[in-house]
Amino acid sequence: MNAPTVDPGDSSVTAPRLAAKRTNERWVLGAVVQSDHGEQAQIVFNDGSRQRLGASLSPNTSWVQAGSLRHDVAADPDGQQQAFDSDPSAFVIRILREGRPPLTKQQLEPLLDDLHVTRSAGWWEAAVKGLKAHDHIETGGGKYRWSDRVVPTSTPMPRPAKKSSSGSKRFGAVTVRHVEPETSASSSPDQ
Repeated sequence: MNAPTVDPGDSSVTAPRLAAKRTNERWVLGAVVQSDHGEQAQIVFNDGSRQRLGASLSPNTSWVQAGSLRHDVAADPDGQQQAFDSDPSAFVIRILREGRPPLTKQQLEPLLDDLHVTRSAGWWEAAVKGLKAHDHIETGGGKYRWSDRVVPTSTPMPRPAKKSSSGSKRFGAVTVRHVEPETSASSSPDQ
């Protein structure tokens, strides 16, 4: 039995709350459904399994937003594998954009394993090339991070601001100085 679907053009229906469940082979997508008979709400997954909705979700189930990477992997695992195979950097950028802290290759690999994405030889080199060329990726110390601001290509992550004794602040290679406006006792010209 497939999870219920909602016609996106039908404004009278609210979208169901979505969940993803990890199985040994892949993630499966589910939607919360309420029985017409007053029974407890359940999550119905697209593999036919069901989970009663209690105070908390089971450890292998998490809430997902439509359009998120985990949602898309659960909804179309083969399509996401093809997306990774065709452009590993775009896939990694999507992981970083969804609010991850700066990540190294060693930190990305378990995330890809969790998404059941298999990697071929040379994937990291292809990913790094795209990461370094992307306008929103900051690099530093072997880590990569999404930034909402556009950064010059291959710019290191900014270092924390350091205040000097002169009242200036250092942001990476940029120094910002605070200058007090000059005040004079009389601003009128001589009479």
